[in-house]
Amino acid sequence: MAQAAQLLGLCPQTVYEWAKAEKLQAFKVGRAVRFKRGHVLAALQQQTQPDGRRKYARRATGSPAKPATVVAGACADS
Repeated sequence: MAQAAQLLGLCPQTVYEWAKAEKLQAFKVGRAVRFKRGHVLAALQQQTQPDGRRKYARRATGSPAKPATVVAGACADS
């Protein structure tokens, strides 16, 4: 899960939600959710637009960023 999230540039929770919604093919080995590298790369290609930008990239806002509270293991990609 963590490696797929890192490769896609997403939060692990988002990758889990994509797998649950069948946007990303996954399979279970015991309690662990696994992904084939080819499926992850295909999902990455689907979310990349022709100009190189990513569909799910965070957008920059005109206002200055607020200081974030850092929580171990938390991800701000909601």
